[in-house]
Amino acid sequence: MVDKLQELLRKYNDGEYDIADVSRIISYMAIPNVNDEYLKQVEYQIEWIRFMTSESSQKEKINSLLEDLIIKSIENG
Repeated sequence: MVDKLQELLRKYNDGEYDIADVSRIISYMAIPNVNDEYLKQVEYQIEWIRFMTSESSQKEKINSLLEDLIIKSIENG
């Protein structure tokens, strides 16, 4: 699963996916070793960033959020 998260991060950074794609993919992705409450918070944060953050700072915030999710899934695995 870590590979899929890393691929999502790469595709987002390469411009293949936008923030809406990230939101949609995360909402359907089963991520073992990460509890449902944490995933709900990640989904909420993505949506908050999408609609409440300037476009210039969205990429940095989404990168940070996805990197944290990757780390969390590794630590709990």
